[in-house]
Amino acid sequence: MGRLGGPVLRGKTGCLCCRRRRKKCDEGKPSCNACRRNFLICVWPGCAYTTVTATSSSAPDNNGTDRARWSSATKDDTGGCGQHAGAEAVDMALLQLSPGDGIDDPILTSLPPDSRILLEHYYHRTADVMSPLPKASNPYVTQLLPISCSNDLILQTLLVLSGVHYEEDVSRACQAATWAHYGRLMKSLKTELTRHVTCAESTVVPLLIATMMLSFIENARLDSQNAMNTHLKASRQLLLTALELPGSVLDDVTRGFLIETYAYTIILSDLSISARHNNMHMLGHAVILLRSTRALSESITYGFPIDLFQLIPEVSVLVKSCERELELSGAISKDTTSAISKLRGTIRSWKSHSTSSNTIITAKIYQQALLLYLDCADSTDAQIYDTMSDLEYAASIQKAFEILGLLLECLPTSAPISTILCWPLAIFGSAAISPAHQAIIRERFIHLHKTSGLRHVKETLRMLELLWSCNEGTRQSPRHLSRKMEENNRCICFF
Repeated sequence: MGRLGGPVLRGKTGCLCCRRRRKKCDEGKPSCNACRRNFLICVWPGCAYTTVTATSSSAPDNNGTDRARWSSATKDDTGGCGQHAGAEAVDMALLQLSPGDGIDDPILTSLPPDSRILLEHYYHRTADVMSPLPKASNPYVTQLLPISCSNDLILQTLLVLSGVHYEEDVSRACQAATWAHYGRLMKSLKTELTRHVTCAESTVVPLLIATMMLSFIENARLDSQNAMNTHLKASRQLLLTALELPGSVLDDVTRGFLIETYAYTIILSDLSISARHNNMHMLGHAVILLRSTRALSESITYGFPIDLFQLIPEVSVLVKSCERELELSGAISKDTTSAISKLRGTIRSWKSHSTSSNTIITAKIYQQALLLYLDCADSTDAQIYDTMSDLEYAASIQKAFEILGLLLECLPTSAPISTILCWPLAIFGSAAISPAHQAIIRERFIHLHKTSGLRHVKETLRMLELLWSCNEGTRQSPRHLSRKMEENNRCICFF
């Protein structure tokens, strides 16, 4: 009978993707019917991979038999690994992810040479920068790489993410490969969005992951603010849908990864995005989601202290309230002053419950940055109203930098968790007046850029240098840094 219309006979020479998914394969080339129907990468032994494109015959299966299950890798009773994507398990053992051997999955090794370089770079460098966790527990390795074996959208996303991270040192050939994959990513994204609109729920998780990773990609590219804000808004809508999936489809570990990544990007983008866009509803939503994980003291994926992290939007709101009140009446209201005092007490009384010394130090740096941010609220615009005397303000800044210096001395520049320090360092840098304080921030940013290779880290330092040169000896605050970025048409999100 016809290949697309009749029964499909199981063969021992099917494509690698069908073998992996333990599905029947009609052995159609260059792409079999099963891969076309499920928007997968159809790869044959000894052949380069072919990107699957949507056709009129590739409508999503509505009978529920091919519904994807998105879960973390867990050992089963037979010694294998649990499912990551697709109707069947993706065996982590077949990936053979090791620093010595590289990535040996048949589908991934079929990539062209330049694309394979990008994938190797992702595994050995980019994943380490994205999360401080070791590879054995890093979700950028244990969750996203297996999904990429059977989902072209995620594969293209990871290759582009690696390429923009690698851009400063990469060859022209790899740069060209990066933008070729970027084009494929946009095409795959359009296809998945079309499927999502048709209520194909199995597309929600990869679509959400790709959209959130696009925020990291645009941040690394130093792209326009409008693009970043669009991705963040889309992430919120997709996350709302994904969180409605039952536990049989979306397990708790993957659910936690999605929540943490969404909150991480939304909250740390506030200083950059909110200047032109009202994102308070997204910040509030991110805080609510973080509170749903209160059983944890710090983020599993990124290592930030959850209790402190969820206070960043609250501090930001109070700073903006001070600005408005100073502009309208020249004074800060008693209610706002009381709220600042209460919040300051909450931040000061916070204690870390972590057992890792580097995690504790990083959390204390966030704690000091939040306190400094609040101190700046009282002096948002000194030329309008001086609520804190020059001597008091100078003493406050000096004390904050003394504590920061001691903490940074105890935290090695090579510590993996250092990659989440961009936000607190930017807060300190925006308030740095003396050359000595600026030197502390400058030195740490230089080290952070050398170890992480993230372009937005280098660009943050450049914005701070511009701020320092324009406001020598005058009070500054994080809001001044936000305005400086806006003046220079830069949208730097500190993640």
